[in-house]
Amino acid sequence: MREGAAVDKSAWLASLRAGLATAGRFALDLALPPGCLACGRPVASAGALCAGCWGRLRLIERPFCQRLAIPFGYDIGPDALSAEAIADPPPFDRLRAVAIYDEFSGRIVQGLKYHDHTELARSMAAMMARAADDLGVGAELVAPVPLHPRRLWQRRFNQSAMIAAEVARRLEKPHVPDLVDRIKPTRRQVGLRVSERAANVQGAFRVSPEARQKLAGRRVLLVDDVYTTGATAKAVTRALLRGGAAAVDVVVFVNMAEVIIYTRQACGYCSAAKRLLEKKGVAYVEFDATGKPDLRQEMIARASGRATFPQIFIGDTHVGGCDDLHDLDGQGRLDLLLAS
Repeated sequence: MREGAAVDKSAWLASLRAGLATAGRFALDLALPPGCLACGRPVASAGALCAGCWGRLRLIERPFCQRLAIPFGYDIGPDALSAEAIADPPPFDRLRAVAIYDEFSGRIVQGLKYHDHTELARSMAAMMARAADDLGVGAELVAPVPLHPRRLWQRRFNQSAMIAAEVARRLEKPHVPDLVDRIKPTRRQVGLRVSERAANVQGAFRVSPEARQKLAGRRVLLVDDVYTTGATAKAVTRALLRGGAAAVDVVVFVNMAEVIIYTRQACGYCSAAKRLLEKKGVAYVEFDATGKPDLRQEMIARASGRATFPQIFIGDTHVGGCDDLHDLDGQGRLDLLLAS
């Protein structure tokens, strides 16, 4: 009887605490109504998007590249890969992302990363866990992209670790924040070219001897906030694989609007377009279609029949040729598209 009474009392206290917590949240919401995580307008629950902002979020939905989550204009098969994934296969198996990076989604990311709105981490993680539902099945460990101790001291928190903890909770997987260490301080990646980004993080990550025991033979889900050229995610993935991981998948909140330019040799317009991108410090991926009819046909199909060089894409937006790129820049719209 005493044991049963103790259990009943414990259950009653737990129920009372839960009821008081709910009542407290309700009172707080009455006094300070929760705001949209993007614009601040009142919403039903904390960490939600209002209807208007939800409609502005450019969600990445199927069909997309199974390797890099780059959206396709039409369905070309369940296991289809993009030209980027074929030309430069990443060391990780699969990437999933919630949305395309633009001025709007960038506001959410920057709010957490640079303006200390740590309450955004839970909402971002909820969307990321849904985007990574097919990755979560096989994942055995969840780990964030680490910050160097110096950067962590300056920022006071690692936004990727905050997101990873919530993603792990939702997927019911172990969160291991110290699985990989950042052993070399690096420059910020924004504004660096593709080759500079890769060089910047080369040798920056390592799995410690202690972490190798946790990692051996495990499949890891790596968590970060933004995927641009993939230099950081690829460097961390290589460190994890060297440390004994069986495989690595990646989930991010936004897939940065990567710039793709199809060119041919001895093309003055191609050179002019690249000079403008380089002047702006934009990382881009170049596909030289000289003597490659299959690549040229892919460009034509992707550019809705346009066969002239160059053809430029920012994320899933077809910009057009060199003149189109300069026109966008003259109108002040190019920076909005690049959003970096």
